[in-house]
Amino acid sequence: MKFPVYRKYSNNQSYFKILSRDAFDEIQLIGQKTVKYSHTVTNFVDRNLLNDMLVCHEKRWVIISEKDYETISQV
Repeated sequence: MKFPVYRKYSNNQSYFKILSRDAFDEIQLIGQKTVKYSHTVTNFVDRNLLNDMLVCHEKRWVIISEKDYETISQV
C-alpha cells in the first residue's frame, strides 16, 4: 500500500491521514473548532485500529481524498 491514505469516520467527526503502518494524524471536529493529534502505533490495540481504518472495517471509516482532508485541516 502506498502512503499516505485518507479516511474519515462515517459520522464525519474525525478525519485521518495515515502516514505509514506505524503513524497517523487525526483531526477531530468539535463544534466549529478542529483539534489535530499525531498518533504513533505502539501497541496491539493501536495496530488493530490502524488496520481497521485501512480496510474500512464494518463501514466505520470512509475513504476520502487528500483534498477532503486538507479542506478540513484548514477549518
